[in-house]
Amino acid sequence: MRSLAVVLTLLFCGCPTASLPKPDGGNSQPDEDAGIACPEGFIEFPLIDFGCVARGDSALISQTDTFSLTPGLPTSPEFTVDGPSIRFAPTEERDVQATLLFFKGPCVLGRQRLRGTGVGQVMSWTPALVDFGYVNPGSTRTSSVTFKSCSLQPVPIGQLVTREGTSPSNTFGVDAGSLTIPAATRDAVTGAIIDAEQRLDLSFTPAVNGPRQGQLVGATMLATQSVISVQLRGVGGGPIIEVMPSTLDFGAVTMATTQLITIRNVGTRPTPADPRANLHLGVDGGPPFFELAPALCGSVAMSAYDPVDGIDTTGSVTLSVTLQPAAMPRTCTLHVFSNDPNRPDVEVAITAQ
Repeated sequence: MRSLAVVLTLLFCGCPTASLPKPDGGNSQPDEDAGIACPEGFIEFPLIDFGCVARGDSALISQTDTFSLTPGLPTSPEFTVDGPSIRFAPTEERDVQATLLFFKGPCVLGRQRLRGTGVGQVMSWTPALVDFGYVNPGSTRTSSVTFKSCSLQPVPIGQLVTREGTSPSNTFGVDAGSLTIPAATRDAVTGAIIDAEQRLDLSFTPAVNGPRQGQLVGATMLATQSVISVQLRGVGGGPIIEVMPSTLDFGAVTMATTQLITIRNVGTRPTPADPRANLHLGVDGGPPFFELAPALCGSVAMSAYDPVDGIDTTGSVTLSVTLQPAAMPRTCTLHVFSNDPNRPDVEVAITAQ
């Protein structure tokens, strides 16, 4: 079991003689069971916050005692004193607070307030499964995973690699071999711990068609999470957009004139069929599906299109481009947006006299 060691130095306080404060901070008479305050005065040592610690793990704080003080028993059994150290080993998922008195001989010299939060796990990540979707062989799609930690100490993650089974993966990639999640913080008002986050970039570059599965693995110093494994998934194959023709020349426009553009998916069709592998028009699967620039150049109408299913390898969509007569020559650009990672914005040049 690994422990987190922090050194706390107890300094001498030349305070005047005072009675032992109550736990509520009042200046009343000493507790009967605590004894009397030492002549040197009573020291209120700073709060020790162990932060979040997973059940089954523990955090350890070592003290350098310049007074040869004798600690009493913490008021919660989840805190224990072992020689010069204090250990927090939570048994439940809850916030725990306690008080520890320090004695010099028969008198009480000071008090230490202790706090820790028991949790199921210190570290988590989202998403639990990184799904790259469909990517054509030779192309690369990037994604990311975000690690979170509630520890008040930074949490390093090392030996980060991608694997397929027990073998290193050339299909899934990781941006760095290590990272450190920053220290979390505790809200001064609510007492809640605010998770710290660190993002890690990943990639998927299939060499052939077909599904692939892998893992991102790494190692930490957390006793209950010494090894992390993030599931990865992707499929080789997917949409390839074809826009024909790639240019439209209307010539001299003396009356309303329309020309057609056909959009097809010339990519792969998985078995069984999966709409995620289809060509989906638009930005992030939604409108705008296309854009004419400048907008006053003409008008564009699209044939029937289902944004849920998209366009499989047997279907097509037609765009009708209509121009009206104008006093001057025109040069316009029609942008067709899709989920083809290599050609997300296909441009069609339009000219007219």
